[in-house]
Amino acid sequence: MGLLLVTPATAAERTAIEAGEAWHFSKATPRQITEAKLAGGPGQPNARIRLSAPSGWQLDFWKFIRDVSVWDPAALSPADRGRYLYLFLGEPGTWQRRMNVQKAPLTVRIPGALLVAAVPPANLFYRSVDKVVVLKGDYVGPALLDPGP
Repeated sequence: MGLLLVTPATAAERTAIEAGEAWHFSKATPRQITEAKLAGGPGQPNARIRLSAPSGWQLDFWKFIRDVSVWDPAALSPADRGRYLYLFLGEPGTWQRRMNVQKAPLTVRIPGALLVAAVPPANLFYRSVDKVVVLKGDYVGPALLDPGP
């Protein structure tokens, strides 16, 4: 498998995701993705959110390149091509941010155990070269938003 290939998460990768925290950076505002506020303490989820995977039918060359790197037989299906969300496993370093993140003012942190519990195993992928977790479809569940809702 190539270094940039996103493959279905193995049992060991699922365990690592469960033990960690997924980070996502969004251009959305907290209000746009918050379904309900939560009374979490410091470092705890403060919102129930819906992160919606964008359609792959966009005129965005880099989104297309990311999506075709996912080892998923349905990656190019005409019905729902490229509905993937990309998250980092753990806080990304400088290289990861430079290569993957454009200006996005909202930081979304999802406890790994909650993420794995919310996503069917067939919809969870991983890219080991830069520790990127890829979800097919949306994430609905608790998260820590910064800035908060």
